[in-house]
Amino acid sequence: MSVVDVIAPSTVRQEHLFEQIAIRLPDEVDGDWTAVVFNHRNLSSVSDGRIDIHRPGGYIDYSVPPDVVIPLIEELRQVMYRPGRGTWLSGQWTITDIDGNGEKISADASFNRDDEPLWRRAVNPEMYALDLEAFPRDQESTPDWLRQKVAEARRAS
Repeated sequence: MSVVDVIAPSTVRQEHLFEQIAIRLPDEVDGDWTAVVFNHRNLSSVSDGRIDIHRPGGYIDYSVPPDVVIPLIEELRQVMYRPGRGTWLSGQWTITDIDGNGEKISADASFNRDDEPLWRRAVNPEMYALDLEAFPRDQESTPDWLRQKVAEARRAS
């Protein structure tokens, strides 16, 4: 089995998951919208996300993501894991309504592997330690703030 054989299925699955998340994010959005922006933070055992719904006229409404996207996001973190590099900690999906009725959309996403996520509520450092166990990183791929969280978790246990 070559490296291409291993990477290709992972990349195909990653693209499929990205697409499924993008399609489902607007599912529970009522009324007209111009864009849906989903900000999500995730560790192995805790996650937090919010959808900002951009309405015509500039008004912004808020919603929680549909339940169906949570397992897709968790799988996407697993599929995007790279040995030694870890996986992403937060992501942002931007879905834009191209035709004005939600039938034709464009989707874009960005993922953060290195910066500490901005949580709405404080997260126990133990959650970071568990995530690092689930998605190991080499020393050079572990940011200082993450090392500090893991050290704090160890001191507390």
